[in-house]
Parts: sequence; structure tokens; C-alpha cells
Amino acid sequence: MPAVIVDTDTLRGCVAKSKDAPFIRWLRFHNASSMSWHVRRQILDQIRQLVLESRYEVTDHAFEEMADDNLLLVDVETAILTGQIIRENKGDPRGTVYAIKGGGTDHETSIGIVIRFNERRNALIITAFKHNE
Repeated sequence: MPAVIVDTDTLRGCVAKSKDAPFIRWLRFHNASSMSWHVRRQILDQIRQLVLESRYEVTDHAFEEMADDNLLLVDVETAILTGQIIRENKGDPRGTVYAIKGGGTDHETSIGIVIRFNERRNALIITAFKHNE
């Protein structure tokens, strides 16, 4: 799945009541072009390996968002394993945050995941939701 280039000026006009509003707000200020394809691939490979080894944690917020969108943990895992990093945010004092977009187990649902590494170098899924195209 190719990375999506987003015009941030267009996003500033998006309605905050949109189902994807948290993701859109997060995307407004971050541009994937600041990270090379090679670096994105290395980070994604590292995240995928952690998922395969079950070395990840899920926040309560992520579980709430998943429940709201009728997503199972296996859908989120599948999206990480098949998706791509589309954005990064280096402004979080706890570490760089990555947005991943991938497909669910039904091969139709697009899922957005916001993830970072925690202090134990495991993956921390901050939120996950259905990503409407």
C-alpha cells in the first residue's frame, strides 16, 4: 500500500465531528516526507517483529476506539503486519509516534493505528480505528 500524501491546508478545513477527526488532527501537523523510505521500512519491520513476538501493549483508549468501530485485536495486528507508516510525529516527549494504515482481516476494512515504542522498547498501540477513505 503506497504512502498517502496529504495536503495539510485542505485538512485544516476538515470538520472536527468526522469519525476520523482524531486521526485527521494528528495528520495536520506531520509530514511523512521527513522520513526516508529506508528508515520507515526499518521502523515498520521492527514494529512488525514486536507484534509477531506479542511484545506490544494496547492503551485503554485504543481498546475503547476499537470497540466503537467493532475492531478486534487481530484486525489491528493484521493492519500493522500489512500496512505502511504514513506519518510520524517527533514532537511527543515520550518518543516518536507513528501512524500506520493497513487492512483488516476481512481485506476490505482500512484501519488506522497510532503507535510508538515504550520505555521497554515494546510497541505501544495508542489508538486504532476504522479509517474511512
